[in-house]
This record gives sequence, structure tokens and C-alpha cells, in this order.
Amino acid sequence: MEIIKYIPVLLVFALIFAGCGEKPEPKNQWEDIKLEDLMPQGRPQQSEKAIVGLSVFFFQLDADKYQQVQNAMHNIDGLTINLQDTGNFNANGLICGGGDFDQWRKIAASFANTNTTIAKKITFFMDAGTTEIIETAKITESASVSYRTAENASAMIGLPEGSFVLKLSTQTLIGLKQACKLEIKPSYKTIAKKSNNKKVAGWEYAFDSANISATIRPGQFVFLAPQSSIIEDAEQAFPTDLGQRLFAVKDGKDVIKFCLIFCGLIND
Repeated sequence: MEIIKYIPVLLVFALIFAGCGEKPEPKNQWEDIKLEDLMPQGRPQQSEKAIVGLSVFFFQLDADKYQQVQNAMHNIDGLTINLQDTGNFNANGLICGGGDFDQWRKIAASFANTNTTIAKKITFFMDAGTTEIIETAKITESASVSYRTAENASAMIGLPEGSFVLKLSTQTLIGLKQACKLEIKPSYKTIAKKSNNKKVAGWEYAFDSANISATIRPGQFVFLAPQSSIIEDAEQAFPTDLGQRLFAVKDGKDVIKFCLIFCGLIND
């Protein structure tokens, strides 16, 4: 009967060793997010023009895990994306693509173990033929950006205080219902200031070589993202490549972000 008093001790050791076994991989919650869950919520106001409902997401994740997400993005071919400058789009440190449910599922699966979060979400119900502007990154002091133009000229452009933005425009397509042309145009906008009691107007620089467009329908999306090669130099204090500038994260060299634009409805 002496062995009875040792049974509690044996149970404790058994539980300890049981807990030392292999732990299951943490579940990728993004695979449970359906494309419909990301669509614009609410209803647009009445309008005589066609209305396009868009949800714009900026996803943010660990920079050292971004390569696996980019690998998935390179296999996204569910939508034809038109590049204004095919020769220099990728040279400016950018990638793009689009698709529907099947393509979103590939991207969501690539988020496993990346600490992906939604840094910003904006919903638009746009009249066709109008433009919305989204700020992607802000510069609070003089800086520069490396940019390749359509003439294959490479230049380092000095920038005063201002913001990198994406200009989203939608247009109806003659003869097509439940479809529109979505244009995405990156640019840089400076801030109007006063100098010697005189107002100095702000100005805008359009990065035409980074412009993209696509015919998009409800249930489809377009993404615009930086190339992973632009984040390899961890010693670089300030990003200079256009792709990295567009998606710069303040005080965060260990994270990176990119943009997805989902079409939820076209009321035509």
C-alpha cells in the first residue's frame, strides 16, 4: 500500500511530459475570412450615376515573412492588369495583380505565421467618373525617392514635406453591365505653406510609370504591393525606392504593408 502515496507525484510527472510534446501549429485565422467579409458594408445614397462600392485595405505584416506572401502574389493571375509603363513598373519596386475568391484564398493562406493585421480600411461608394485619394505614407521632412520614368530615365527626386497617395478612379464601360474600369495612380502631394506672409501653393508629382488599371466586377479585387528586394538592406535608414516609399511604415523597418482594393457592388 506504500505505493499509493506516490501516485500523485507520478501523475504530475506524466502531465509535465505530456505537455512537452509537439505543439500544433497556430491556426491561420485569415483562411477563415471569406472574400465577402471584406466587401464594403452599408448602402450607397441614391444617385443618377452608376455607383461603385470599394473597400480599400492596407495589410501590415512582418517584413522577414513578406517573401512568402509575395510568392503567393506572383501566382495571382485571375484578373488582367494593364500597366501604363510595362518596361518600368517593376523597376520602380512594385508588383500588382488581382482576381476573385480563388485568388484571395491563396493570399489568405500565405498569411500564416506572418502576424498580418489590417493597418487601415476605407470604404468608398463612388459615382462613376469620380476620383478618391488615399494617403499611403507621409513625409514630415525633406527626403528623396528613386524613380524610373517612361523614357527609361532614372532620377532621384527631392521631396519636401507632403504625402504619397493613391488616386482611385472608376469609369463605366460602354456595353458592359456590372463592370467598371478601375484606375490606380500613385503620386506625391506637397503641403501649401506660408512664406514671408505669402501663401505658397502645394504641388503634385504624378508617378505615371506606376499607373495601373483593370476591368473589375463585384467580387473581384486588385492589389498593389512593394517588391521584397526593396527591404533587404536593413541598414538603410530611409527607403528611396518608389515601391518602398509608397508603403513605408513609420518607425517600423521590421514590418511592411501593401494594398488590396475589393469591389463590393456596382449599381448601374
